[in-house]
Amino acid sequence: MRLKLALAALGLLLAVPVALAAQEAIEDVELEAGGDARFDPSNDKPGNDDCLTADIRDEDAYTPVEDGFIDSGSSDAFDDGVLLLVNGKSFVDADDNGNLTGQQLKVGPSTLAGLKITRTDRALATSPTQRSLISFKNPKNRAKKVAVTIENDYGADDDEVVRASDRAPNLFYSKSDIWVVIADDATSPSDTVVTHAFFGKGANTKVAKVTNGIPNEDSCLNVRYSVKVPGKSKRHLMLFTQLHDDDQVGLARQRAGAFSKAKLGKKFLTGLSKGTKAKVVNWDLK
Repeated sequence: MRLKLALAALGLLLAVPVALAAQEAIEDVELEAGGDARFDPSNDKPGNDDCLTADIRDEDAYTPVEDGFIDSGSSDAFDDGVLLLVNGKSFVDADDNGNLTGQQLKVGPSTLAGLKITRTDRALATSPTQRSLISFKNPKNRAKKVAVTIENDYGADDDEVVRASDRAPNLFYSKSDIWVVIADDATSPSDTVVTHAFFGKGANTKVAKVTNGIPNEDSCLNVRYSVKVPGKSKRHLMLFTQLHDDDQVGLARQRAGAFSKAKLGKKFLTGLSKGTKAKVVNWDLK
Protein backbone atom coordinates (compact mmCIF):
# COMPACT_ATOMS: atom_id res chain seq x y z
CA MET A 1 0.00 0.00 0.00
CA ARG A 2 2.81 2.39 0.92
CA LEU A 3 4.58 1.60 -2.35
CA LYS A 4 1.41 2.40 -4.33
CA LEU A 5 1.01 5.71 -2.51
CA ALA A 6 4.64 6.58 -3.15
CA LEU A 7 4.34 5.77 -6.82
CA ALA A 8 1.14 7.78 -7.08
CA ALA A 9 2.80 10.78 -5.45
CA LEU A 10 5.76 10.46 -7.82
CA GLY A 11 3.43 10.35 -10.79
CA LEU A 12 1.68 13.49 -9.58
CA LEU A 13 4.99 15.31 -9.24
CA LEU A 14 6.05 14.28 -12.72
CA ALA A 15 2.75 15.47 -14.15
CA VAL A 16 3.15 18.98 -12.74
CA PRO A 17 5.54 21.18 -14.77
CA VAL A 18 8.24 22.78 -12.62
CA ALA A 19 10.12 25.92 -13.67
CA LEU A 20 13.82 25.17 -13.42
CA ALA A 21 16.58 27.74 -13.30
CA ALA A 22 18.96 27.68 -16.26
CA GLN A 23 22.42 29.21 -16.48
CA GLU A 24 22.30 32.11 -18.91
CA ALA A 25 24.80 34.75 -20.00
CA ILE A 26 23.69 38.00 -18.36
CA GLU A 27 24.19 39.95 -21.59
CA ASP A 28 21.74 37.65 -23.40
CA VAL A 29 18.86 38.17 -20.97
CA GLU A 30 15.90 40.51 -21.46
CA LEU A 31 13.21 40.45 -18.79
CA GLU A 32 9.66 41.19 -19.96
CA ALA A 33 7.19 42.83 -17.59
CA GLY A 34 3.58 43.88 -17.99
CA GLY A 35 2.77 46.97 -20.01
CA ASP A 36 5.40 46.02 -22.61
CA ALA A 37 8.20 47.11 -20.25
CA ARG A 38 11.59 45.58 -21.01
CA PHE A 39 14.58 45.32 -18.66
CA ASP A 40 18.00 44.39 -20.06
CA PRO A 41 20.64 43.43 -17.46
CA SER A 42 24.34 43.86 -18.08
CA ASN A 43 27.55 42.97 -16.28
CA ASP A 44 29.87 45.26 -18.28
CA LYS A 45 31.44 48.56 -17.30
CA PRO A 46 28.88 51.39 -17.31
CA GLY A 47 29.48 54.79 -18.85
CA ASN A 48 31.87 57.42 -17.53
CA ASP A 49 29.24 59.76 -16.15
CA ASP A 50 30.79 61.94 -13.44
CA CYS A 51 27.84 61.42 -11.10
CA LEU A 52 28.59 57.71 -10.73
CA THR A 53 30.96 56.58 -8.01
CA ALA A 54 34.50 56.12 -9.28
CA ASP A 55 34.48 52.39 -8.51
CA ILE A 56 31.54 51.93 -10.88
CA ARG A 57 32.95 54.24 -13.56
CA ASP A 58 36.31 52.51 -13.65
CA GLU A 59 35.39 48.87 -12.99
CA ASP A 60 32.84 46.33 -14.17
CA ALA A 61 29.47 46.48 -12.42
CA TYR A 62 26.16 44.64 -12.66
CA THR A 63 23.00 46.51 -13.61
CA PRO A 64 19.54 44.90 -13.87
CA VAL A 65 18.52 47.53 -16.45
CA GLU A 66 21.14 48.84 -18.85
CA ASP A 67 18.78 50.81 -21.11
CA GLY A 68 15.17 49.97 -20.36
CA PHE A 69 12.38 50.64 -22.83
CA ILE A 70 8.75 50.15 -23.73
CA ASP A 71 8.37 47.65 -26.55
CA SER A 72 7.10 49.51 -29.65
CA GLY A 73 7.26 52.73 -27.63
CA SER A 74 9.77 55.03 -25.95
CA SER A 75 13.32 53.93 -25.15
CA ASP A 76 16.51 54.94 -23.35
CA ALA A 77 15.24 55.02 -19.77
CA PHE A 78 18.77 54.48 -18.41
CA ASP A 79 22.44 54.52 -19.15
CA ASP A 80 22.61 51.85 -16.39
CA GLY A 81 20.26 51.70 -13.45
CA VAL A 82 19.93 50.27 -9.93
CA LEU A 83 23.70 49.79 -9.63
CA LEU A 84 24.87 48.54 -6.24
CA LEU A 85 27.83 49.50 -4.08
CA VAL A 86 28.64 48.16 -0.61
CA ASN A 87 31.07 50.26 1.40
CA GLY A 88 32.05 51.94 -1.86
CA LYS A 89 32.78 48.76 -3.83
CA SER A 90 30.62 47.85 -6.81
CA PHE A 91 28.72 44.57 -7.10
CA VAL A 92 29.73 42.50 -10.12
CA ASP A 93 29.00 38.89 -11.04
CA ALA A 94 32.23 36.93 -11.32
CA ASP A 95 31.39 34.64 -14.26
CA ASP A 96 29.00 36.85 -16.30
CA ASN A 97 26.24 34.25 -15.90
CA GLY A 98 23.01 34.18 -13.91
CA ASN A 99 20.27 31.72 -13.09
CA LEU A 100 17.23 32.50 -15.25
CA THR A 101 13.79 31.24 -14.22
CA GLY A 102 10.98 32.63 -16.32
CA GLN A 103 11.25 36.42 -16.05
CA GLN A 104 13.58 36.34 -13.05
CA LEU A 105 17.38 36.52 -13.06
CA LYS A 106 19.50 35.64 -10.02
CA VAL A 107 23.18 36.65 -10.00
CA GLY A 108 25.95 36.13 -7.50
CA PRO A 109 26.87 35.51 -4.81
CA SER A 110 29.72 37.99 -4.68
CA THR A 111 31.57 38.87 -1.49
CA LEU A 112 31.73 42.55 -0.46
CA ALA A 113 32.62 43.91 3.00
CA GLY A 114 32.61 40.37 4.37
CA LEU A 115 29.03 39.68 3.23
CA LYS A 116 27.87 37.26 0.55
CA ILE A 117 25.58 39.25 -1.72
CA THR A 118 23.06 37.95 -4.25
CA ARG A 119 20.75 39.91 -6.55
CA THR A 120 17.41 38.57 -7.77
CA ASP A 121 15.71 40.79 -10.37
CA ARG A 122 12.20 39.91 -11.46
CA ALA A 123 9.97 41.46 -14.12
CA LEU A 124 6.39 41.39 -12.83
CA ALA A 125 3.75 40.05 -15.19
CA THR A 126 0.88 42.30 -14.07
CA SER A 127 2.79 45.58 -13.85
CA PRO A 128 5.50 47.41 -15.88
CA THR A 129 7.76 46.83 -12.90
CA GLN A 130 11.07 45.22 -12.07
CA ARG A 131 11.56 44.10 -8.47
CA SER A 132 15.16 44.01 -7.31
CA LEU A 133 15.84 41.88 -4.23
CA ILE A 134 19.34 42.40 -2.86
CA SER A 135 20.31 39.74 -0.32
CA PHE A 136 23.06 40.12 2.28
CA LYS A 137 24.29 36.98 4.05
CA ASN A 138 26.58 37.34 7.05
CA PRO A 139 28.67 34.18 7.58
CA LYS A 140 30.31 35.53 10.75
CA ASN A 141 29.04 35.46 14.33
CA ARG A 142 29.31 39.23 14.78
CA ALA A 143 26.76 41.63 13.30
CA LYS A 144 27.89 43.71 10.33
CA LYS A 145 26.73 47.21 9.37
CA VAL A 146 27.41 48.41 5.82
CA ALA A 147 26.74 51.47 3.66
CA VAL A 148 24.66 50.36 0.68
CA THR A 149 24.42 52.76 -2.27
CA ILE A 150 22.03 52.52 -5.22
CA GLU A 151 23.01 54.57 -8.28
CA ASN A 152 20.93 55.34 -11.38
CA ASP A 153 22.32 56.98 -14.50
CA TYR A 154 19.43 58.05 -16.76
CA GLY A 155 19.41 57.97 -20.53
CA ALA A 156 18.28 61.50 -21.35
CA ASP A 157 21.77 62.88 -20.73
CA ASP A 158 21.39 65.72 -18.22
CA ASP A 159 17.78 66.69 -19.02
CA GLU A 160 15.99 64.75 -16.26
CA VAL A 161 13.43 66.42 -14.02
CA VAL A 162 11.30 65.17 -11.15
CA ARG A 163 7.68 65.04 -12.28
CA ALA A 164 6.34 63.79 -8.94
CA SER A 165 7.48 62.37 -5.64
CA ASP A 166 5.85 61.06 -2.51
CA ARG A 167 6.30 64.21 -0.38
CA ALA A 168 7.77 66.92 -2.60
CA PRO A 169 5.86 66.68 -5.92
CA ASN A 170 7.48 68.19 -9.02
CA LEU A 171 10.41 69.64 -7.08
CA PHE A 172 13.19 67.24 -6.16
CA TYR A 173 13.84 63.89 -4.56
CA SER A 174 14.49 63.93 -0.82
CA LYS A 175 15.39 61.04 1.47
CA SER A 176 11.89 61.16 2.97
CA ASP A 177 10.26 60.31 -0.38
CA ILE A 178 9.10 56.73 -0.74
CA TRP A 179 8.94 57.06 -4.52
CA VAL A 180 9.86 59.42 -7.33
CA VAL A 181 8.82 59.80 -11.00
CA ILE A 182 11.56 61.05 -13.35
CA ALA A 183 11.25 62.20 -16.97
CA ASP A 184 13.55 63.98 -19.41
CA ASP A 185 11.35 67.06 -19.75
CA ALA A 186 8.88 68.86 -17.52
CA THR A 187 6.17 69.13 -20.19
CA SER A 188 6.94 66.88 -23.18
CA PRO A 189 9.25 63.95 -22.35
CA SER A 190 10.62 61.92 -25.23
CA ASP A 191 12.32 59.05 -23.39
CA THR A 192 10.84 56.38 -21.15
CA VAL A 193 9.42 57.70 -17.86
CA VAL A 194 10.98 56.06 -14.79
CA THR A 195 9.49 55.47 -11.34
CA HIS A 196 11.60 54.32 -8.38
CA ALA A 197 10.27 53.08 -5.04
CA PHE A 198 13.05 52.98 -2.42
CA PHE A 199 11.26 51.96 0.82
CA GLY A 200 7.83 51.60 2.38
CA LYS A 201 5.85 53.02 5.28
CA GLY A 202 6.84 51.69 8.68
CA ALA A 203 10.12 50.24 7.45
CA ASN A 204 13.06 49.94 9.84
CA THR A 205 15.50 50.93 7.10
CA LYS A 206 14.88 53.96 4.89
CA VAL A 207 17.05 56.08 2.62
CA ALA A 208 19.69 57.56 4.92
CA LYS A 209 21.17 60.04 2.46
CA VAL A 210 20.75 61.30 -1.09
CA THR A 211 24.32 61.41 -2.36
CA ASN A 212 23.34 62.90 -5.72
CA GLY A 213 19.81 64.12 -6.31
CA ILE A 214 17.68 65.36 -9.19
CA PRO A 215 17.57 68.05 -10.39
CA ASN A 216 21.31 68.32 -10.89
CA GLU A 217 23.74 69.06 -13.69
CA ASP A 218 24.35 65.36 -14.26
CA SER A 219 21.82 62.65 -14.95
CA CYS A 220 21.97 60.51 -11.82
CA LEU A 221 20.01 59.83 -8.68
CA ASN A 222 22.12 58.11 -6.02
CA VAL A 223 20.80 57.08 -2.60
CA ARG A 224 22.41 55.43 0.40
CA TYR A 225 21.12 53.08 3.09
CA SER A 226 22.70 51.86 6.32
CA VAL A 227 22.02 48.12 6.55
CA LYS A 228 22.74 45.96 9.60
CA VAL A 229 23.01 42.20 9.14
CA PRO A 230 23.06 40.12 12.37
CA GLY A 231 25.63 37.36 12.72
CA LYS A 232 24.88 34.10 10.91
CA SER A 233 21.83 35.75 9.34
CA LYS A 234 20.46 37.16 6.10
CA ARG A 235 18.72 40.45 5.33
CA HIS A 236 17.24 41.89 2.11
CA LEU A 237 16.72 45.27 0.44
CA MET A 238 13.81 45.36 -1.99
CA LEU A 239 13.54 48.05 -4.68
CA PHE A 240 11.05 48.67 -7.48
CA THR A 241 11.59 50.27 -10.89
CA GLN A 242 8.63 51.03 -13.17
CA LEU A 243 8.76 52.10 -16.81
CA HIS A 244 6.08 54.07 -18.67
CA ASP A 245 5.81 55.43 -22.19
CA ASP A 246 6.63 59.10 -22.77
CA ASP A 247 2.94 60.09 -22.82
CA GLN A 248 2.13 58.29 -19.56
CA VAL A 249 3.48 60.66 -16.90
CA GLY A 250 0.04 60.96 -15.32
CA LEU A 251 -0.37 57.19 -15.25
CA ALA A 252 3.10 56.82 -13.72
CA ARG A 253 2.17 59.24 -10.92
CA GLN A 254 -1.09 57.42 -10.33
CA ARG A 255 0.50 53.99 -10.16
CA ALA A 256 3.29 55.21 -7.86
CA GLY A 257 0.69 55.83 -5.17
CA ALA A 258 0.53 52.08 -4.62
CA PHE A 259 3.95 52.27 -2.95
CA SER A 260 2.72 54.85 -0.41
CA LYS A 261 0.06 52.57 1.02
CA ALA A 262 0.55 51.05 4.45
CA LYS A 263 0.37 47.56 2.96
CA LEU A 264 2.20 46.70 -0.26
CA GLY A 265 -0.02 45.00 -2.85
CA LYS A 266 0.32 41.27 -3.40
CA LYS A 267 1.25 41.69 -7.06
CA PHE A 268 4.55 43.25 -5.96
CA LEU A 269 5.34 40.29 -3.67
CA THR A 270 4.69 37.41 -6.04
CA GLY A 271 7.18 34.56 -5.69
CA LEU A 272 8.57 35.68 -2.33
CA SER A 273 8.51 33.19 0.53
CA LYS A 274 7.24 34.10 3.99
CA GLY A 275 10.76 33.77 5.35
CA THR A 276 12.18 36.13 2.74
CA LYS A 277 9.48 38.75 3.36
CA ALA A 278 10.20 38.64 7.09
CA LYS A 279 13.84 39.68 6.46
CA VAL A 280 13.20 42.61 4.09
CA VAL A 281 14.42 45.63 6.04
CA ASN A 282 13.13 48.55 3.93
CA TRP A 283 9.47 47.50 3.75
CA ASP A 284 7.08 46.53 6.54
CA LEU A 285 5.59 43.31 5.19
CA LYS A 286 3.97 42.01 8.37
